Amino acid sequence: MKITVQFASISTASLLIAALAITGCSGSQEEVRVTFCKDLSSSLLYSQEGVIWKVGEHKFKRPEYAVVNIQAESVDGLTKSACYYKYDAVEDNAMGLSNPFSSYATLPYEVTLNGETVRPSVLKNAINTAVTLQSDGFVRDVKKHAEETARQLQNSLN
Repeated sequence: MKITVQFASISTASLLIAALAITGCSGSQEEVRVTFCKDLSSSLLYSQEGVIWKVGEHKFKRPEYAVVNIQAESVDGLTKSACYYKYDAVEDNAMGLSNPFSSYATLPYEVTLNGETVRPSVLKNAINTAVTLQSDGFVRDVKKHAEETARQLQNSLN
């Protein structure tokens, strides 16, 4: 009886870990630099309630930088934001050709809001805030998936 319980516990833990690995990786399909630009711009807006994001056209000035253009509609009106990412590849490769963003850094070196460049000290604080919000969201999502998977696993064992 004791061996069966231990085996069931190990199997349950294995199933839980496998389910988390599978479900935990199914995040947004949006390009990470676009998502980060939205989060970063959100942390710079006065009002973050009811913001509707629209993604504009991205610009690539190879090999110098790429620009993510987004617009936020909120109670404050329309805000245009541009996040500049440095070229960060040693050489062009197939990945860079299939996904142009893969050749660029994941954190912007410059951001403009309505054409005005955000001061470096403000940008640094906003990047820290955006990274914290993203990591909190990731932890929250993993916890939610873990609880959901554990609940499903518990129901299947009953």
